[in-house]
Amino acid sequence: WIVDHIEDVIEIRSAVFLALTAIGQIVAVSSEDSSWLILLEKLTYAMINNNQDSHVPLIVYSSLQNGGYLLAREIVSRLNMVSIECKNEVLLCLNANIDQLRFNKNGCTVLKALNSVLE
Repeated sequence: WIVDHIEDVIEIRSAVFLALTAIGQIVAVSSEDSSWLILLEKLTYAMINNNQDSHVPLIVYSSLQNGGYLLAREIVSRLNMVSIECKNEVLLCLNANIDQLRFNKNGCTVLKALNSVLE
């Protein structure tokens, strides 16, 4: 449901918290069965798609939103758990929109989440 309604999830704060809880559960069960990480990868790929209204990738759009940045930050902080191809696509997407992100308080918070990924 979250992947299918990702644009709505980003806009509704309670849905963001639902998505954060789901990610937490995926990460928890993936320690026993790594096949669960496929769900995290699907969600991450969904965040690369363009927003219908602003025509920027959802990861960037959500990074600039008051509630949505929490989801974007969580996705970014979990990039080491998805495939290298998926990780690289997100990194390219963030790099292409670096100016929008670094001049926004919420965007900076998302960029700081890259510290744990790039170490």
